[in-house]
Amino acid sequence: GSTGVTIKSIEDTAGWVRVQWDAGQAADYRVGAESAYDLIVVEQAPLMKEEIGVRVRRGPDWKWDDQDGGPGSTGVTIKSIEDTAGWVRVQWDAGQAADYRVGAESAYDLIVV
Repeated sequence: GSTGVTIKSIEDTAGWVRVQWDAGQAADYRVGAESAYDLIVVEQAPLMKEEIGVRVRRGPDWKWDDQDGGPGSTGVTIKSIEDTAGWVRVQWDAGQAADYRVGAESAYDLIVV
């Protein structure tokens, strides 16, 4: 099979999402609509761009020890870092806030949960 990333829910159509496939095309698929599921989730996707208000946890390129409060901890992205493309600040549920790569240095420190 192919891999892709869910890029958005389809407005006014519950149970459908749009997937951007690695090969370049995008299409809409059922995720509960008509009691059907067209996709299989194989892993949670890394946060790929500077987005605010996204719940995250450690991702594939994590190198920041326990800044997040430890494995399995979650937080929310709270701002993009000015004048530094590919970085975002996370407020961790454990209390600390810090900056992480979302494309900078070709690295992805966060996974969307």
